[in-house]
Amino acid sequence: MPDPSQSNGDYSPHPAAWRGLSASMLKYLEARGLLARIEAEEALKQIIWAAAFGVTACILALGAWLLVVPALVWLICQKMHWQWSYGFIVTGVIHAVVAAILVKGMINRIRGSAWFAETLSQFKKDRTWILHHSEKS
Repeated sequence: MPDPSQSNGDYSPHPAAWRGLSASMLKYLEARGLLARIEAEEALKQIIWAAAFGVTACILALGAWLLVVPALVWLICQKMHWQWSYGFIVTGVIHAVVAAILVKGMINRIRGSAWFAETLSQFKKDRTWILHHSEKS
């Protein structure tokens, strides 16, 4: 076996194998990068949808509060012969329940999403393949 310290720097034990390995590695990284990009775009769409849903829910809740609360308080107070403060408490509780339902729906939508499922699955398969082949050598 030649001494690498005495060569002109071009010494490589298996140059063809290294070129093949690096080409394979580049193709592998390119494929995984493309898969990650595709899944990142899908995740971004889901995040934008969830954010739009949350913002819309907040705007609607605020609009409902601004438009309906005074009328509801007046109606409740008239029908029940209550002071106005009791009417505000009842109306506030109703709005809090509706807001909690909307937030729970948003959280369930986010948790139910599969984030980068295909990329993670491919990485798991790659890891298994590498471990299986490294044990043989």
